[in-house]
Amino acid sequence: MPRSLNFNLNLGASPDPKIDPKVYEELQRIYTSLRLLADQVSGDNMLDWVDYSVDSTILGWSSFTTKELQYRYLNLNTLLVQFRFIGTSNNSSTSFTLPVSNVAYLACPAGLTGDNGVLSATLGQIVCATTASIVQLHKDATGASWTASGTKSIAGQFIYRSS
Repeated sequence: MPRSLNFNLNLGASPDPKIDPKVYEELQRIYTSLRLLADQVSGDNMLDWVDYSVDSTILGWSSFTTKELQYRYLNLNTLLVQFRFIGTSNNSSTSFTLPVSNVAYLACPAGLTGDNGVLSATLGQIVCATTASIVQLHKDATGASWTASGTKSIAGQFIYRSS
């Protein structure tokens, strides 16, 4: 039998002038946590994959043949992210934005990369600074720059704790 929490808390898009902005930020965090908990308990879509490829700012490509960026919550503050970008390079650096910033420094290997149409024999690298929401993508573990032309590709997944 499905459970319904009948959860409905109206929180304005901007704080009431009488409320301290820091208090309002904390209310937003509490509201988000309660909403995710309600979704998890009621079996709603908290654990479904969310397509974030349109909302994210993705830099390093002038056009894409494949543009996939998805995330899903594993619990109230842990997200699993997966991505795959293939397309025409227009920059020597690449990055994309996350839906919420991370708590701790993140550095891990990505999947296979391709630079200027050549598949690399080494794995790429994912880097995100503490409390940041921008993920830097490198073509290898040394952080070498990409070629700003030709076909560029990278894929991977990672787990991070959100703030």
